[in-house]
Amino acid sequence: MSGSAFDAQGCHGRSGPVAPWGAIDPHDYIAVHGPRAGDRIRLGDSGLIVRVEADSQHPGEEFLAGFGKTARDGLHLKATTVAATCDVVISNVLVIDAVTGIRKTSIGIREGRIVSIGRAGNPDTLDHIDVVVGTGTTIVSGEGLIATAGAIDTHVHLLSPRIMEASLASGVTTIIGQEFGPVWGVGVNSPWALRHAFNAFDAWPVNIGFLARGSSSDPGP
Repeated sequence: MSGSAFDAQGCHGRSGPVAPWGAIDPHDYIAVHGPRAGDRIRLGDSGLIVRVEADSQHPGEEFLAGFGKTARDGLHLKATTVAATCDVVISNVLVIDAVTGIRKTSIGIREGRIVSIGRAGNPDTLDHIDVVVGTGTTIVSGEGLIATAGAIDTHVHLLSPRIMEASLASGVTTIIGQEFGPVWGVGVNSPWALRHAFNAFDAWPVNIGFLARGSSSDPGP
């Protein structure tokens, strides 16, 4: 997830009936709940602008974590076992995805994998819930953040495990690399080298593929 700059300009010229939150200043609403459908967002300090296509929240029934907010037992949290809910929920994050589009929504995660995307809350008190949030669910507030697919870097020189910091900060979640330190070589070769390379990078939450090289004139396996 990464930050973004929200531009509420797009909501000033809207036509049609006034929504229940019509009296709220658009910038104030965005600061608390994130953008709405139709709002425009400038991506960081770039000149790229995206338009929010959909919003999973229902006005007046927004899912909001924090003291005195709606994410509490009996309101938007379901009183049940963790097995019947999500382990982690990223709430009200702006998803930019080639398949699902650009929409503000919530992401449900169970056992380390995304299992649902949509409106978060308690199906006992709310309608059309896609992401079930329980009293034991960990909530990551995604308001003001962007979630998108991780990038793949297919040419990385693994000079040090510290390059993982730069990779993660730039949104790279998978790297294909060679070498295992400040050495010259096309690939991480030999069982000894591979073993130490795996140990060095094992602590980082990044998918790593090591390149290796070999040449032989022996026709046998």
